[in-house]
Amino acid sequence: MDFARARTAMVDSQVRPNAVTDFDIIRIMSTVPRENFVPADLRELSYLDQHLPLSDNRNMLSPMRLAQLVSLLTLRIATLFWISLVELATLQR
Repeated sequence: MDFARARTAMVDSQVRPNAVTDFDIIRIMSTVPRENFVPADLRELSYLDQHLPLSDNRNMLSPMRLAQLVSLLTLRIATLFWISLVELATLQR
């Protein structure tokens, strides 16, 4: 299987169409080999839009959900940073 091609298709068909616009997230998801993080018998499923079992009680999120989660987390961290910055600036006065 051509994992690089599957990775590109995953980003183009699952990540970008689902409101993930952060360039860093797209770049990382375009380069990190998901197939290296799943059991060998599931490698060919790495880029499908589905959660993959890693062990009895652990799953790898689908690419779309992972990208959305990281995007929301990034937005939340940025928001907290700006709120802190504004609070700090108002304390300085």
